[in-house]
Amino acid sequence: MYQPDPQTDPLERYDPAEAIAQKFGGYRRLALAVGVETSTVLRWCQSRKMQGTGGIIPMRRWDDVLLAARRAGVSLTRTELAATPIKRARSEIQ
Repeated sequence: MYQPDPQTDPLERYDPAEAIAQKFGGYRRLALAVGVETSTVLRWCQSRKMQGTGGIIPMRRWDDVLLAARRAGVSLTRTELAATPIKRARSEIQ
């Protein structure tokens, strides 16, 4: 069975919260734009094992993130917010 290498396979490392934070220019900038603490954004990017959300931005924050993106001129869609981290999706089908 195919075993992707997390170091070389970009899909294996895809993390919606991380990708969105990078679109804003980093964790702190996303936090400032949305009006939350930087630690909140970091928690979105952490694994569930580390008490994070597993790369998922909670739905209750989606409208805030989309509004912040619009104001900051960041291209962002609801589909990007709803994306499922690849690692989780692959583990669910195995």
